[in-house]
Amino acid sequence: MSRHATSANTIAKIGAGICDTLLLSVARAWDDHDGTGKPKLMCPAMNTAMWQQCVTRDTVALLEGRGWGMVAPVAKVKHTHILTQHYYQY
Repeated sequence: MSRHATSANTIAKIGAGICDTLLLSVARAWDDHDGTGKPKLMCPAMNTAMWQQCVTRDTVALLEGRGWGMVAPVAKVKHTHILTQHYYQY
């Protein structure tokens, strides 16, 4: 099994077939046609705005069509900054 914490940049590069790092080279060379059923999983790790971009969603759909599985990201309920909570409570 191959699983990767994937940024928007990494997802785009895998989708385009770019392999300029060791991780991307392994993802590109991963042999999934030998009948052993070695799964490939991506674990998207990016901010909400990047995740919601149509180009990210299109690339994820492309990779899922190529046999990649996905561990869905967790959505934030509320965005607050720790300093705001600590210093600016009145």
